[in-house]
Amino acid sequence: MVNGEKRARSERSGYVRYGALRRFPQLMRAIRDRQHAQEHWRGEIEERRWLMLARVTPILVTTAVACVFIAAGAAGGFIDPDLFHQMALIREAIATGSLPRTDTFAYTSSVEPLVHHEWGMGVISYFVATTFGAAGLGLLRDGLACGIGLFCLLCARRRGADWPILWAVLPLPAFLMLIGITTVRAQMFTLLFLSMLLWFLELDRAGQRRWIGVWLVAFVVWVNIHAGFVVGIIAFGSHTLEEWLRGRPVLHLVALGLVLLALVGVNPYGFEYYAYLWHGLTMKRPLIAEWQSILHTWWGVVMLYAVSLLLVVYGVVRRGWSQAFGLLFLLAATYAAARHQRHLSIFAVAWVCCVPALLQGTPISRIFTRILAPERPALGVMAGVAAIAGVTVLLTSRPWAPVLPVNPDEHRSVRYPAGAVGYLETQDFRGKLVTPFIVGAYVSWKLHPAVQVSLDSRFEAAFDPELLAEHMRFENATEGWSEFLEKYPPDAILVDVERPDLGRADGTPELAACLPRRRLRHPCSRRERPPRRRPDGNAPRGNVPLNGVFRVFRVFRVFRVFRVFREVREVPRTWSVDITPYE
Repeated sequence: MVNGEKRARSERSGYVRYGALRRFPQLMRAIRDRQHAQEHWRGEIEERRWLMLARVTPILVTTAVACVFIAAGAAGGFIDPDLFHQMALIREAIATGSLPRTDTFAYTSSVEPLVHHEWGMGVISYFVATTFGAAGLGLLRDGLACGIGLFCLLCARRRGADWPILWAVLPLPAFLMLIGITTVRAQMFTLLFLSMLLWFLELDRAGQRRWIGVWLVAFVVWVNIHAGFVVGIIAFGSHTLEEWLRGRPVLHLVALGLVLLALVGVNPYGFEYYAYLWHGLTMKRPLIAEWQSILHTWWGVVMLYAVSLLLVVYGVVRRGWSQAFGLLFLLAATYAAARHQRHLSIFAVAWVCCVPALLQGTPISRIFTRILAPERPALGVMAGVAAIAGVTVLLTSRPWAPVLPVNPDEHRSVRYPAGAVGYLETQDFRGKLVTPFIVGAYVSWKLHPAVQVSLDSRFEAAFDPELLAEHMRFENATEGWSEFLEKYPPDAILVDVERPDLGRADGTPELAACLPRRRLRHPCSRRERPPRRRPDGNAPRGNVPLNGVFRVFRVFRVFRVFRVFREVREVPRTWSVDITPYE
């Protein structure tokens, strides 16, 4: 009995051992499967982390670059002189019910009919300035800058440029583009529509046609904002020719090009706009700095321009003509930038849309890809820090508050006679006023219709080309400067204190003697009247008898008013902008 129980337990234990041995492979497989699952989960987590970094890092870097880009433009931001004659035009149109066809702002204008190609910009700026003030103008500039950057990135990415090569080369065109975004002006709309067009043309190369309807509307808007739409026609023609050379269908592009040429006539001036375009495009402007050759600008800009051209040559040599999409328009923009500094921003837009994709796949792009791969955790951390720093720089630069420079230390080339104009306004001055070329539009905006200026920045739209040369001889006090005052006799003169002959002892009497005595009027009346006298019989200080003797008061830090006026205080430094017109 006992032996039988022992035998049974022994058999059961053997079965257990045998069963455990039989289940051992299954357990091992379960363990291995669990290990594989854990490794797979870890791999999925790592892959998701990489994907998140690959998506977030470009956003952070782009944010940092955009903030620095806008802050750099805001650092030199000011109210552009052209803005004032554009707003003055719209104010006059609202008062009269139609756009003026003859000039009422300058007493030297002789161009008829008056075709103001920036009237649409005047509508936009007038609405923004009168509704939101100077902050609205600053935010408009920032929005346009962001739009330009967005369309450039979309075009470059569409052509195949990866993020590392974009991050590496973006500072180069961004610096060259600053000349076009430091202030609100119609050229910013040209850059916006140009970058939009280059993106649309890339969609066309991919076989998409839905962009055509949108572009027809955008082109009509562009035509009425700025004559820079001619650049868009050149870009469109270059793309059509390039597609034809590559053996691709171009009939729809030819038909669309003819429609665009016809749409140029959709403007308030009708077909007179075509004649104005020919006149404006063929006119030479050697006396205006931004229309001079790139060799006349800062040597650092010339070096950056040369480096950008070397990268173009490198990309074409490494990749070949077949991969150089948009090269024809880039060559045209290169020539335009070399001829005129003003077109550097157009060259920058064409460059950033074309060259990064051209450099993709070259040895230099592989180097940047290894260094600036978006999946690298360290780069993601650096991108986050850069984004925070960029936002901080943007906020401290106050891009929504453009400056109206009135003192020499506020801007190197533009200074507005805010104090002098305010004084003329308080004295109810009426008549013809000789103004510096750059500030004539500001005087018109503040004092029109009581005051007519000698010249403003409309230039070819309202004045003969010879007038600018005569006016600049007067401003710079070069030989024959008095002939301008004899040919266009004024009632008063607003002159910069940096005028060369003001430093000479006989300079101011000579300048004052050019004003005709018969035009002397008391600032508060159209009739001559004797000055107020003190009880002792002497004329009060700051006033002189109206007998043809002029006295120059050293009353403004930047500008002097040549006329019989009372003494006023110096212009204070201001960071606010008063754009209220003179009533």
